[in-house]
Amino acid sequence: MTKQTINVGTTANDKKGDSLRAAFQKVNANFTELYKAVGLADTGQTTSLTFEGSTIGTDDSSGIVLNRSTTVTSDLTIDGNIKAVNLRTVTSTVGLQQVYFDPTTGELVVLV
Repeated sequence: MTKQTINVGTTANDKKGDSLRAAFQKVNANFTELYKAVGLADTGQTTSLTFEGSTIGTDDSSGIVLNRSTTVTSDLTIDGNIKAVNLRTVTSTVGLQQVYFDPTTGELVVLV
């Protein structure tokens, strides 16, 4: 759904904007979409996700799982362990010989 904007008319009390009922239906629909986007249902369900400034965290022992392909276009800082699951081999990248994680140094090694 796209954001539903409330029509407030051209001037105050011109009766050309949304009715009070229609306006609050749009407000409810917008909030329902936001709740669903952060993993909450509109039934009062809770989430362990926390949002503080530009930081997304969790307030329980579960990890945050990105279940979609993710592209990082800036620096990525990791403060903790890296757990590699379902690694795939790259077989046709020109000039790339080997990529591996060195657990003794904590570095991702790329050999070209």
